[in-house]
Amino acid sequence: MSTHPHGMTSPRPTRLRRAPAGLPSARWLACLGLFATLGAANPAHAQADAATALIEQGNYWQSQGRADLAEESWRKLLSVNPQSADAMYGMAQVELSRGNAEPARSWIARLRTAAPNDPRLSRLQQQAQNPGQGSLLQRARAAARAGRASEAVQLYRDQFDNRPPPEALALEYYQTLSSTPQGADEGRRGIEQLVREYPENASYKLALAQLRTYSEATRREGIRSLAELSKQPTVGAAARASWRQALIWLDARAPDMPLYREFLANNQNDTAVAARLEALESGRTTAASGPGVPLGEGYRALDRGDPATAEQRFQQALRAKADDSEALGGLGLVRLRQERFAEAQQYLEQAARGGNTKWNSALQSATYWNLVNQARAAQGRNDLRGAQSLLERAVRIDAREPVGQVALADLRAAAGELPQAEQGYRRVLESKPSDGQALRGLIAVLGRQGRADEALELSRRLTPEQAAQLGGLRDIQVEQARAKAKQQADAGDAAGAQRTLEDAMLAAPDSPWVRLDLANIYRRQGLVAEARGVMEGLLMSQPDMPDALFASALLASETGDAAAGMQYLERIPAGSRTREMAALQRRLWAQSQAQRAQALARQGQVDAARQLLGRPRPR
Repeated sequence: MSTHPHGMTSPRPTRLRRAPAGLPSARWLACLGLFATLGAANPAHAQADAATALIEQGNYWQSQGRADLAEESWRKLLSVNPQSADAMYGMAQVELSRGNAEPARSWIARLRTAAPNDPRLSRLQQQAQNPGQGSLLQRARAAARAGRASEAVQLYRDQFDNRPPPEALALEYYQTLSSTPQGADEGRRGIEQLVREYPENASYKLALAQLRTYSEATRREGIRSLAELSKQPTVGAAARASWRQALIWLDARAPDMPLYREFLANNQNDTAVAARLEALESGRTTAASGPGVPLGEGYRALDRGDPATAEQRFQQALRAKADDSEALGGLGLVRLRQERFAEAQQYLEQAARGGNTKWNSALQSATYWNLVNQARAAQGRNDLRGAQSLLERAVRIDAREPVGQVALADLRAAAGELPQAEQGYRRVLESKPSDGQALRGLIAVLGRQGRADEALELSRRLTPEQAAQLGGLRDIQVEQARAKAKQQADAGDAAGAQRTLEDAMLAAPDSPWVRLDLANIYRRQGLVAEARGVMEGLLMSQPDMPDALFASALLASETGDAAAGMQYLERIPAGSRTREMAALQRRLWAQSQAQRAQALARQGQVDAARQLLGRPRPR
């Protein structure tokens, strides 16, 4: 059995005892184009809904500056619809946000081929000509995360060369700008402009609604917008969290009671919001009861979800006593609430000096999340080894928290360490069987290991929303069909294997591995031209698809055409080549050299043949 990427397998070449009784070869090849057309022109409603959800997710993560998660959404969308202009545009934005000009231009070229009249092309082209420096962008984001907004704004402006920000980075820039005193109005206007230009983008609407809740004058307007956005699946969770926070911040009066009742209608177990409503209904005020000890006021503010007031009181206590462990610990708790974990860790370490164990639990939490954030930053720099080391440290601190476990398993899956990734996902599901990220990760890893039946069985535990986010169930079903075809071929039922693969091609005309399996059936019958035709059919519609080129190179290797195989591999951009591709390229180069040496020897040029075989492989 020969192995393909992602754990995919196909039978070793074996001579078939008889021609298949299924669809004749010539007729089948003539129908390939029709099958591809049927597959593209008749999408199920569920597939269309999944594509819409993936577009919204990609836009959301792009707006949040999470290029890694945006890329994941766009690549899933491409697996559903390889000609998606939205996905190609999104991938170009991802690469531009990283300062990667050449990959961005490649995606722009693909978009131009797929949708030559797309109005976004001119804007992308202009951005690609001046991509800026990736290091500046990373520094800007790091400064923003650390709360140094003014410094971050200047770094962003350096990145943009003092021009308006490109759309891929506009939201994160305007959000940072709006958090500075001198840039608050400009940042708000920038986000409002994004909402006007892209009225269907829920992420921009969410950002504007959140911004409005930061001011008491517009907080009620923001709350109403967040209530509407909480109904949208892609931003619903974030909108709901911001909606709750705004209700806690609100200087509420009796006319505000409907705002609290609307939230509690779908969040009955939220005790903090329920307490605010109860206080309004009973006529009690929620204001502070008068002057008191700053530390006590700080902790009361924390208890009622008001970190801004808590921070003021703890800072006041520190001005009176700079080493007050209670005030330092309180500030650490504030930073934890604000998710500024590096600062939280610093404050809590100071509070815990001298053996004070009171802060151990909070310090452990801050350290854990600081490591997770550092790992995300390392991953954003493509420092995968560093990210893995940081996540391993985080998991040693708290093995029960699923975020670090899932992130570590994701990294191992991306590195091809599938058994280790599987163990990580299963550990999370042992304690939290409904964890959507762990479920999706485990299903994908099982599919990549060729265990399609297990993956499909596990997929029944997914909610419809989780299944749409996975975007890979079709691939798992395809792998199940490939496994069935292999069993049929091993049992001598070549005709049945052919029919199974034909049906799989109807469901997934863009799968290079189904095509390779089918091509191998033809090849084993001596129908080499027909086998090549199966693979060329996909390359005609997607000439730059790395897996299609790789699969074609594998077929060329099996047919002894090393030169053609090397040509296919050379068409794959260097940054997209996997270890398996590099290994195949080495084998093909050796085959090519051996074939040339044999030809020279047959011509009597023995010395030349020996010299050729002695040449080192070019790097």
